[in-house]
Amino acid sequence: MDGPARRSPVLLATLAAVPVALAVGLFAFWLLGGFDRDNLADDGRVITAAPPELPGADVSCAKLLNALPRVFGGQTARPVTEAPHRVVAWGRPPIVLTCGVNRPKVLDRPTPPDELVIEGVAWVYSTEGDFDVWTTNNQALRVEVRIPTKYRGEAAARFINPLAVPLKAHLPAGKPTP
Repeated sequence: MDGPARRSPVLLATLAAVPVALAVGLFAFWLLGGFDRDNLADDGRVITAAPPELPGADVSCAKLLNALPRVFGGQTARPVTEAPHRVVAWGRPPIVLTCGVNRPKVLDRPTPPDELVIEGVAWVYSTEGDFDVWTTNNQALRVEVRIPTKYRGEAAARFINPLAVPLKAHLPAGKPTP
């Protein structure tokens, strides 16, 4: 051997390339939705939008939300960023229930969807991006439930059916607000 042990150029190139490739791969994974933050604010609350101002919604919705369980469909309640008296979330990725929403756009289509009546509560259903959106259509106040498509197939039995009793008990039946 002549002089100190030399490292092969191939070994040096590999040692340099592996960490770079790993960093690039993790960044790409994050950009494509990996390490999903589940719509979380920096403090861990689920980012939600405040529902529209509707007469009587605050009182009725607060009663409904107070009647809902902390653990729902096997998912634990999570704090929300907006209107906690009208919006509740469970699980990860979060299922978000908003009380007192506007008429869903799916009802304005040339051929509106069929209503699904589950235990006396009429629902209309649509898909918006990564969410299945269920909206009541026979309560004086509409309730929207946004369920990540991850739960598709089990959504009705696990999250929609159990809502019938509290919805009927705490929200008046009737023609929904616009």
